[in-house]
Amino acid sequence: MSISLTKISGIIHHKRKNVRKITLEELSRETNINKDTLSRIENGRFYPSIEQMNTLMEALSFSLKDIEENPDEKKVFLAMMGSATTENERVNFDKMISMMLCLRKHDRLRKSQGEEMTSC
Repeated sequence: MSISLTKISGIIHHKRKNVRKITLEELSRETNINKDTLSRIENGRFYPSIEQMNTLMEALSFSLKDIEENPDEKKVFLAMMGSATTENERVNFDKMISMMLCLRKHDRLRKSQGEEMTSC
C-alpha cells in the first residue's frame, strides 16, 4: 500500500474547508500541528509524519482508504521517505510505513470493537 501526497493534501483541504468549514488556525489548535505545517501539507509541499497523519485522520474523519494511491499513480511516501538514498531504502521504507499504517488501522478497529463491547 502506498499513500498519495496529492490525495492527502486534497482530502485535508476538502474536509477542512467544505465539510468542517474551519480555518487553518482552528485546525491547528485542534490538532496541535503548527499552522504553517498544516498549510504546507494542504498545499502538497510537506509529507506529514505518521503521528500528524493519524491526528489529521481523526480530526477530519477520513481513513487510509481515502488516501491510498492508485497503482498507476507515482508512488509517494510519508516524511521519513525523504532520507532514503537508494531504491532499496525506498522500497524498505515503503514496506515499513505500510506495516505501521496497517498496525494503526488494526489498533483503531480493536478500539472500536472494544468500545462496542463495553457499551453492550
